[in-house]
Amino acid sequence: MSEVASEQKIIESIKPLIARLIHNFLSGTYEQRRESAIALSKFKGEKATDFLLQTYESDNIQDFLALALGNIESEKAVTLLVNALNDPQHEVRFNAAQALGMLEHPAALDILLETLHNYMETTVDSSVADPGQVFFEEDSIISAVMALGKIKNWRAIAVLKKLYEQEKSSRIRASAIQALGMLGSDKLLPVFQQALKDEDPRVRA
Repeated sequence: MSEVASEQKIIESIKPLIARLIHNFLSGTYEQRRESAIALSKFKGEKATDFLLQTYESDNIQDFLALALGNIESEKAVTLLVNALNDPQHEVRFNAAQALGMLEHPAALDILLETLHNYMETTVDSSVADPGQVFFEEDSIISAVMALGKIKNWRAIAVLKKLYEQEKSSRIRASAIQALGMLGSDKLLPVFQQALKDEDPRVRA
């Protein structure tokens, strides 16, 4: 069987899966829609990509769609995500910033820094929490931290250092150290030396 024929066979075999994911996205529960959107975004074929882009533009946007677009490497996806940074819903802005971070796009920097700053403020003093802000789940904070590491901007250093120093969650501390490592600055050597003495092996690693 030729390489072209082999590729065509693979494409034909995944069409039912894409159709099922689209069906779940259109008629499923919130969690099913979210999982389907993320799964569809990982297919590089035009059908899945076009469906997500068109839905993003025409549907009453769900926050998970912004995050799903982070797996789609196209100028149209980047444009939609940059526009989503001004969405009235903080959850949408946050997920759009994470998605742009996945694409290593600098437009995400400010909203990611702001979100982490707000998170650190609320963990120190719960009285400053804003009910309209995104709910700070651990996995979301880790995603934001790793997105900052991928963007590789020196402005992230102070926030990531502060996060490592005051954070109680070892998973978040470990992600902060990993993100700082992505920045590749010799000035961070003392921070890494301190991390080697951390009580949690995930941070020391």
